Amino acid sequence: SRGLGDVYKRQVTLAFYWKQIMEEKHLTLTDMAKRENIDRGYMGQIIRLTTLAPDIIMAIINGTQPKLLSLRKLLRERFPYSWEEQKRELGFI
Repeated sequence: SRGLGDVYKRQVTLAFYWKQIMEEKHLTLTDMAKRENIDRGYMGQIIRLTTLAPDIIMAIINGTQPKLLSLRKLLRERFPYSWEEQKRELGFI
């Protein structure tokens, strides 16, 4: 649904926003979570989205991710570091 695609897009955008602030201000995840008043574990899950393959990120931003892709899978489960394995595991190929 369009609504769910927007949620994915917001989460990915937020991940890159937080990561950029952390890098610019030299903040740890703990510092950043306190600054944003957000649970550290949740923030870590979101920021981990920045390690997704670039074409997966673009698909999410464009709303063309696989219909079976769940936010739970993106946030709760560990996905591989290999971009090819990510694409396979997350249903992109």
